[in-house]
Order: sequence, then structure tokens, then C-alpha cells
Amino acid sequence: MGNEPQTKPITYNKPENPSQLFGPNYTGPFIHPSVSSFSTIVDAYANRSLIDNTLEKMKLYSARPCIGFRKLIAPGKYDDKYTYYTYHEIEMFCMKFAKNIHCSATKLLAFDTYNNIDFKLIGIFSKNCTEWVITDNACQMDSITTVTLYSTLGEEAFDHICKETLIKTICVSPDLVDMLIKCKTKFNIETLQNVLLF
Repeated sequence: MGNEPQTKPITYNKPENPSQLFGPNYTGPFIHPSVSSFSTIVDAYANRSLIDNTLEKMKLYSARPCIGFRKLIAPGKYDDKYTYYTYHEIEMFCMKFAKNIHCSATKLLAFDTYNNIDFKLIGIFSKNCTEWVITDNACQMDSITTVTLYSTLGEEAFDHICKETLIKTICVSPDLVDMLIKCKTKFNIETLQNVLLF
């Protein structure tokens, strides 16, 4: 009696003939039995944006840990433990960054129209990190679309994305500054005028 499991094993539902939907190697989706009320969760956010939800959670969980990072303790060596910013701290970082971008919008942002919708654009060139999340959330606060660039895409992709979006500003991590300068020079990306260093 003491060694018996406390809960029943979880079973998942699989479509009768999934190969007709997604091909012979299809393995999902498997629906967990407890998500039958998921539509009510979706309906609760039907008329809200992602940033509305994020700001609500920042207020609700203000004192809780939000984003963790490992401190740099020596060149190339990081602390084993994570240090966390609270939701309130992340909210403040986002607000300050959003206000600074807003005040310099005409200098920093590229403006474009697609399908009669006006866009404000700024680039992010970095690996995923705390600063990346802060920048993206700050941009959402002012309806700015982030154009993400990754070193793994290669130099030609960097050139294509910059010229397609006419990007004026890129937020960049220190480790990618050299590559950014190389690409700007090599491909003569004239619209790129500003760099915001993480």
C-alpha cells in the first residue's frame, strides 16, 4: 500500500490516422486530458495583446523572480548560480528603455507600411539573453516591431534582412559588434546608422 503510485498514469489521445494529416512520421499532438477547459483560457485573452498580459503579470508577481542570469566572474568564466531580476525590476528596465526609444523614434526607428499597416522597426542582433528579452518587451510597449538577426544565419542573410527592412538601428551584444561592423562595411548597408550596445 505504501509503495503504490498516488495518481493514475497519464494517457494521451492520438488521432486515428495521423499520416493523412501530417505524413507518415507524425507523432503528435497528444492532448493531455486536463486541458479540456483550455478554450476558456484562450477566450479570456481574446481581446488583449501579448504585452497587455505581460504587463499584468509584471504587476501581479512584482516581487517574484522573473529572469535569471549567470554573473561573469572572470573572462570566459561565469558564476555557477543564477542571479534573478524580479518582475518589477524587469518592468522598470523595459519602461525606461521604451521611453528612451520613444523620445528618439525619428532618429532610431525605420518606418514602413505593409498592407496598409504602419510599422516601426528596430533590429536585435544577439544570442538570447536578459537584454534581448528586455529590448523585445520594451519595443512591444510602444508597438515597435523587432527585426531579429542571428549570426548563425550568415552574412548574406544579415545583409538581406537589413536592406529589406531599411533598418536604421540595431541593438547588439558586445560579442557580435565586430560581425555587425564587418557586414555593414562589406555590404554597404547605408540605412544602418545607429548601434545600441547591450
